[in-house]
Amino acid sequence: MCVNKSGVKVPETLKPANNKRRKCEDPEEDAESEWTIGDVMKKLLEMDARYTNLSEKYENQVKITDELKSQVMDLQNKLEHEIDGREQRKLQNNVLVKGISQTEDNENLEDLVKNIGNVLKVEVKNIKAFRLGKGQRSGAAHPAPIKICFDSKQAKDKFWEAKKKTRLTTKDLGYENSSLIEPIYIDHDLTRRN
Repeated sequence: MCVNKSGVKVPETLKPANNKRRKCEDPEEDAESEWTIGDVMKKLLEMDARYTNLSEKYENQVKITDELKSQVMDLQNKLEHEIDGREQRKLQNNVLVKGISQTEDNENLEDLVKNIGNVLKVEVKNIKAFRLGKGQRSGAAHPAPIKICFDSKQAKDKFWEAKKKTRLTTKDLGYENSSLIEPIYIDHDLTRRN
């Protein structure tokens, strides 16, 4: 800190009006290089103007950032919806059959699905069938579902309409050895989002 002739302490980083640095060693310097209240006020006003300008720029950047975040979220939601729609269209020919325990390691799922079709009184052909996850043996709490992939949406729709007319159970498929008659559920194959 420097001291001017009046005995007021002035920070040495402030420049006087003539842009010369104040020398701390000589407080009795000529009047031309001393800070006046007007000089200090002028500096304060300049700093206030810069602060106001920076504050406005900051507020504008915050608004722009918020708008960009909102746009990114909207685009992300649209993209996720589009991807989900595409994935769901790929699954439109499929159904899941739940409630049938795996009876043997090399079970023939296509014959099992044809047997379901016979019970439902609908012809089942040109299908692919497989268990999802690990197949669980008879008596397991939740057997792994069977995924049936039909070759067309029309074939799947016929199967779906026929299943609405019949309550299917394990007894209908010849699982008479099991202690309980369990219901068999047939559901659409949906994406995780649905």
